[in-house]
Amino acid sequence: MKKTAVYLAILALVAFSANIWGTDIYMYDEVKNAQCAREMYLSGNYLVPYFNGELRVDKPPLHYFFMILSYQIFGFGAFGARIFSALFGVCTVLGTYFFSKKYLGETAALFAGAALVCSIQVATQFHMATPDPYLITLVSLALFSYYRGYEEKKFKWYLGAYVLLAFATLAKGPVALLLPGIIVLLFLFLEGELNVKNILSLKPVLAIVLILLIAAPWFLAVHFATDGEWTVGFFIKHNLQRYSDPMEGHGAPFFMSLVYVITGLLPLSVLLPQSLIFAFKERKQNSFVQLCLVTVTVFVGFFAFSGTILPSYPAPCLPFAAALIGYFIQQKKEAFAIKRLDIQISYWMIFLIALALPIAAYFGLKAESYLAETAYVGTYLVVFPIGAIAVLFLFYRSKIQQSLIALAITFFIGTAVIHFIAYPKIDKINPVAVCFPHIDKQVPVVAYKQMNPAFVIPVGAPLHQFENLSELKTFMKDEKRFYLISRKKYFDELEAVSGLKLVVSQHELFERPEATLYEFNQLHVEAGR
Repeated sequence: MKKTAVYLAILALVAFSANIWGTDIYMYDEVKNAQCAREMYLSGNYLVPYFNGELRVDKPPLHYFFMILSYQIFGFGAFGARIFSALFGVCTVLGTYFFSKKYLGETAALFAGAALVCSIQVATQFHMATPDPYLITLVSLALFSYYRGYEEKKFKWYLGAYVLLAFATLAKGPVALLLPGIIVLLFLFLEGELNVKNILSLKPVLAIVLILLIAAPWFLAVHFATDGEWTVGFFIKHNLQRYSDPMEGHGAPFFMSLVYVITGLLPLSVLLPQSLIFAFKERKQNSFVQLCLVTVTVFVGFFAFSGTILPSYPAPCLPFAAALIGYFIQQKKEAFAIKRLDIQISYWMIFLIALALPIAAYFGLKAESYLAETAYVGTYLVVFPIGAIAVLFLFYRSKIQQSLIALAITFFIGTAVIHFIAYPKIDKINPVAVCFPHIDKQVPVVAYKQMNPAFVIPVGAPLHQFENLSELKTFMKDEKRFYLISRKKYFDELEAVSGLKLVVSQHELFERPEATLYEFNQLHVEAGR
């Protein structure tokens, strides 16, 4: 048992930290979180979050604090921004393994852990310098801790759950309390134990006091420090409005929350439909199965109605879905052995998905003119179909457990290939990587109207952004030389400004805008007269 946990921890650390130091902090959310922590660190103001010198109201501070600690140890950079996300991922895998082993069995626990470790999306989540890895870990461990308290009638486990939820609130806000609260109440109702006695056994007043003592001081302090601006921005805009309306182009049909759970646990999630059906049948025999089923249902259902949806939103339920998949594999071995039709369909589905990955990557990159030169990286993903062929071979030779292990290994290796080889090739042509070799670091850099926030990181200081040509022209009277970052849609406006020279433009990765870099040099202007 101990060896299995150690092996899982090592594999999780490898999967979640693979090349976290080797690619730029470029994606919008990563940039804003990592730079915000950097600005707090450099300013010594650990209370109020700022990005590019402006108040950032998007998120509470827990991940900022961990990043600041990491910056103090490792210095500012991609590794420092991301390492604690990876470590929290390891904790998630171990928590899922130990609780699944205790309440479902050794085999179920092994495959629950494997489902998380070999998932491309889970590995990507725990690679990111965002608050989501912290939320996933804290919420899942809190619910696991709650269940142990429920099962053993020991309040210390409830107490642990409340502490974890308080820190989860500091990671993401009220959703960290709302959804676990709904899950616990629905779980008790379905178990026929939703009554005053059981509610009082949770000591809800103590729970509220404890959570407030841990989480409320920062929320109150930042409220008064910003005259309520942070509070309004976070709770109204980034909670209520984000749930009620699509924001930042992240709206989606209601079924996408379920799709994100399925894709979140590929490849083993090809068994999720059977696992959910089996769990529904078994829910009365095993209350831990009931809790897992309720958790998946609540997260999927809640975000099905959300105006804004991203893959990370329902992700805290992935450990519970993984546990159900592991339980299905453990309990229904005979279904695999006799090669039941639905099991065969699942195996062929994963083969088709594995086959599609290199093809989709190649032609998808080829279809975008700015990415066409990197289309060859799709060939690196042939590891997926090659491994899937081996999986099918083992399955039809009735080597069931070996086939599932081979499936996990295939996607584990494939994910490593993505992070170490494939994505770094694409990352080299992001606008920041393309533009900054043209910039003299001794010369000021400014922006016009809009820019990719990733440009703030290499500049290293707040980057002033002009909102109109009048402001820009006034600035030009006092500066003999500077660089200006903008977007291609303002090309006509900026071309009309005497002395501005377009240096380079580059399409932003996986986004519509195109970044532009201009240079202004008064000496060149005077020489051309």
